[in-house]
Amino acid sequence: MNLETVTTAGNTTSNPLFVDAAEGNFELQSGSPAINAILAGVDIAYDFRGWPIVELPDIGAYEYGATVPAAGGMLIDASGVLLRSVEGTLLKIE
Repeated sequence: MNLETVTTAGNTTSNPLFVDAAEGNFELQSGSPAINAILAGVDIAYDFRGWPIVELPDIGAYEYGATVPAAGGMLIDASGVLLRSVEGTLLKIE
């Protein structure tokens, strides 16, 4: 077998500084190298939760520093959990 090293622009091997990966919290901590690390020109308006992107998009599902969007409509995540009601209240339905 012949192995070789491949280097590609934009890769990172730094600790992403998740809040608590062991418990499934993959939000970013302050100082994370993943904050604003997506290359310019990538058109992403919202993170996984439906919260708006701040400046450049972050690497990962959750935008650091994003705020809950204004009320109106319903936001449901991929597992069917209602995240935001019409009034803008955050809910977790199990």
